[in-house]
Amino acid sequence: MLVTSPRYGFRQRTVWRRVLNVLVAALAYTGSVVPAAWSVDPMATPAASADLGADLYALSVSAQADGPWIAAAGDAGGWGRVAVWNGSGDELWAIGADTDGIPPIFCAQWSPSGDLLLFCARDGMAYVYDRSGAPIRDWAASSGAVLACAFTPDGTLALTAGADGLIRVWDMASGDLAREMRGHGAPVFALDVSPNGARVVSGAADGATLLWTLGAERPDAEWLEHDNTVSAVTFLGDDRTVASAGWDGRVLIM
Repeated sequence: MLVTSPRYGFRQRTVWRRVLNVLVAALAYTGSVVPAAWSVDPMATPAASADLGADLYALSVSAQADGPWIAAAGDAGGWGRVAVWNGSGDELWAIGADTDGIPPIFCAQWSPSGDLLLFCARDGMAYVYDRSGAPIRDWAASSGAVLACAFTPDGTLALTAGADGLIRVWDMASGDLAREMRGHGAPVFALDVSPNGARVVSGAADGATLLWTLGAERPDAEWLEHDNTVSAVTFLGDDRTVASAGWDGRVLIM
């Protein structure tokens, strides 16, 4: 197990995505989003930044897998807001705040193709928009806040998890619930799907990190290494090696 701490504290809400073996993190709760990549140099300088407004607490960030667009979502004065911007920091479109009546948004995720954006809110609702900002579908994903979401690599399934501790698997074509995965005893804050789509890793408020076979009723493995909430998880190149970050300020590779 490797333990490390990047220069941005992970007590702040942190979101990772996988680009080969490079970990991309986002500094949040500042009114701006600064994407930064750590590979060999842990002190790498951010390539770009975007000011999302002083009243926006950014709770989730997602970058397209093979494109330049980044989505940031969060809490804007008690209302949800999603903003999509390019690598130069120019805002392309935004939704939410009090005009759309959406409560604070805790997670956002681009589909693998980059054509769809999934985001989920405090009231348990999930929303899918296309890349132009047009709504496609919304549904009640949970009775409580949805705190994490992810896609399978082929984009056919979406996963949501949150305050009730359940991981739900959704069929993106029909919008139907496909599976429920039970194993966490606390709210789930983080999700990722392996590159081959076979496994899932999740992290929760009690410090637990669980490894699953996708769709299984119970987890395959459990780590209780963090002293506080696990706020980010990711697979590292295969379906066995995972990394997690928590509010205890540590990054663990297991």
